This record gives sequence, C-alpha cells and structure tokens, in this order.
Amino acid sequence: MINKQLISKIFAELPTFETERLIFRKMTLDDANDLFEYASDPQLARLYR
Repeated sequence: MINKQLISKIFAELPTFETERLIFRKMTLDDANDLFEYASDPQLARLYR
C-alpha cells in the first residue's frame, strides 16, 4: 500500500536545479497528463519493466 504521507514528504523535499538545457523541478498535478502519456507509450514502458 502507498504511504501518502511519506510520498508527500519526499516530494516536498526535492530541490529544483537547472542546467543549460534542463530544469529539474518537483512534479505537480499539472504534470499528470504528460506523465500518463509518457508512461502509456509501449516503447517507453517496456524499459521500466
């Protein structure tokens, strides 16, 4: 079972940092559709099995 409090704590503590080409930041609910689309791609999903 997923511990929602633990996950919330982990995500609350993630830093944001930038490179010349990327910005790494915390995920938000606004990212859900993009993440679902990414995870639904069979060619990408097979890499995570």
